[in-house]
Amino acid sequence: MLCLLFSLTLLCAFPLSIDAAEVRVMAAASLKGVIRQVATTFEQSNPEHQIVISTASSGTLARQIAAGAPADLFLSANPRWMSHLLEKGKIEPGQPANWASNHLVVIGRDGSISTLDDLTRLKRIAIGSPESAPVGRYARELLQRADLYQELEQNQQLVLAKDVWQVLLYAEQGAVDAAILYASDSLLCERSRLLLVPDAQLQPEIIYPISLTRTGEKKSAARDFFNYLQHVASADILIRYGFKPLFDTGKN
Repeated sequence: MLCLLFSLTLLCAFPLSIDAAEVRVMAAASLKGVIRQVATTFEQSNPEHQIVISTASSGTLARQIAAGAPADLFLSANPRWMSHLLEKGKIEPGQPANWASNHLVVIGRDGSISTLDDLTRLKRIAIGSPESAPVGRYARELLQRADLYQELEQNQQLVLAKDVWQVLLYAEQGAVDAAILYASDSLLCERSRLLLVPDAQLQPEIIYPISLTRTGEKKSAARDFFNYLQHVASADILIRYGFKPLFDTGKN
C-alpha cells in the first residue's frame, strides 16, 4: 500500500504528457546535417518530444520502410523513392510535399577543369551508385546530358559510392581525381575544393520531397515536426546548409 501511495504521489508531482513521443525520421544521407539542425531547434521548443534520425541513401531507407522498418517521416533525395512508398501503401496519396532543391558540382583536391568534357582526362571520378543513391542518378543524368556517361563508364573511369558521404570521403582522401555531388555537401569540404559548377542547362532537377508515413500521421508529435519542417525557421537552416526551400515561408 505504501509503495502504491508513493507511486501515485510521484505521478501527481511529475505528470506525464500524453503528447510526449519519439518521432522516428528517416532522411537521405545528403540531408544529415540540415535535418539534425532542424531537429535540434524543434526539440528546444518542444522538449517533451525526441527526434530520432536515421540517414542513408534514399533507396536503402525506402526499402527498409517498405519492409516494415518503423518510421514516422521520410525525407528523400529523389521523388522516385517517395513514389515507391506510395505504391507500397506506406504513405497516403497527397501527403508528400516538395521541401527543398539542390544542384550538382564537381570537387577535387588537385587540378582544374573548365567544362565537364575535361573529366575525360581524369583517371577516377566518384559518383553515387545510380541504382540506390539519388546523387548517383543525378550525376548519371548530368553526364548523359553532356554525352559523357557512356564514355566514362566504358573506360572504367567512374568509381561508384554507396551514398553521398562516401563520394565526399573519396574526394577528401584523394582516392579519386574528382567527385560529383550536391552543392550543399561541397560546403563540408576540408581538403577538397570546388572545381566546377556545371552549366544550368545540363543540371537535372533535384527535388527533396518529405512525407509522413501512415504511422506518423497518427502521431501528433510527428505531425508537429512535419509542420515545423515547413516553417520559416527551417527555411533559414536550409539556406544556411546550401539548399533552396520549396515551401512558402511567408517572406516577401
